[in-house]
This record gives sequence, structure tokens and C-alpha cells, in this order.
Amino acid sequence: MLGASTPATAGPVPAPAGADASCATPKMFFGSGGHHGASISCTGTTFQIAILCYKSSADYWYTHYGNVAGSGGTSTAWCDLYAEIKAITTV
Repeated sequence: MLGASTPATAGPVPAPAGADASCATPKMFFGSGGHHGASISCTGTTFQIAILCYKSSADYWYTHYGNVAGSGGTSTAWCDLYAEIKAITTV
């Protein structure tokens, strides 16, 4: 797990379970008002992104899950206002 002040970096993410499943490097982005989000595309299986978020003002860790996407699709998730993405994976 990353340290409390270290934002996540977009790097390889484990593909969800399944034969011939593979995922692209996740894309991280910033929304209006301080929201952090991420998306990922995978092929070979149905999947969804899961992001570990940290809100330092409340010392609060939580996971947000994106939409379920089919092979070749994209799943996107957002952290709450002023929270940072600390880890990205797929389920």
C-alpha cells in the first residue's frame, strides 16, 4: 500500500481472473472541484475497476467500484471530493 501522502501512479494492473484476460494501463484524471478518478479497459472477460481512496482530512480509507464492463469496454470510478487514489485494481 502507498503512503498516506503518495498519490497512486498509473502502472500495470492485474487483469481480472479468466483465460486470455488483459488490461491496458489505467488512466487517471482530475474532475471539477477536486475529484480524482481512474478508468481502465480490459479484454477477454467481464471486469470492473476498483480504486482505493484516501481522504486525509478524515484519515479515512475506502474503495469505490466502477461500472461492470464487457470485454473491450471501459470501467470508470471516482473518489469523493478531496480524496486521493492510492491503488487501482480490477475485479
